[in-house]
Amino acid sequence: MNPDYTRRLRAFWFAGLMSFCLIGCSFISVDRHTRYRDAEGYFEPTLLDAIKVGETSQSWLLAHFGRPSYSEVDALAGYPAEVQINTWRFEREQQKNTRVFLLYRSRNLDQQYEYLHVVSEGDKVMRAWRDASQTVDTPRLMAAMGYAKVRLEEEKPAVEIPAAPAAVQSVPPPASLNVEDVSQPAIPSDQAKLTGPVDSAAAR
Repeated sequence: MNPDYTRRLRAFWFAGLMSFCLIGCSFISVDRHTRYRDAEGYFEPTLLDAIKVGETSQSWLLAHFGRPSYSEVDALAGYPAEVQINTWRFEREQQKNTRVFLLYRSRNLDQQYEYLHVVSEGDKVMRAWRDASQTVDTPRLMAAMGYAKVRLEEEKPAVEIPAAPAAVQSVPPPASLNVEDVSQPAIPSDQAKLTGPVDSAAAR
């Protein structure tokens, strides 16, 4: 076979393959879109991306997202009073649209909750992140950010007050027995009649 013909044939097949790929790419389109929803309605992720550490204020968050869904209170006991941890809950909606020209079209929608956690000091945002967890490991987070827990005043030990002794009830002594000295046993009256008077002479 002529080498020139072989080269031209390979070039033709290569050009055809590239044309098919380019046409196929133009026929197939994939579109992805993510948006968020809260109690007020839908909003774009760019609003969340606008939160800047050290720049965004707490009042800005309240103006755009309203009151937080959750706020740490008990876990912040002992830390500086101006430190706050607030959490907002949003519904994230991810939509994927796939279309093949005049042949096929699909729409995939994925919805799940996402939480925005914000640590603020005073009116300034010190840290902000989003994840799928509702709770925050506050002690570990505070330690990582360099916040030391203020020692609470040690409670003085309670002084035990001895209980008052129970009132002693006076127990009356047992009644004293009146013991009569008896020199002779008492003789029944009937027996005394039978015996009669004792002869003093016989007794002697």
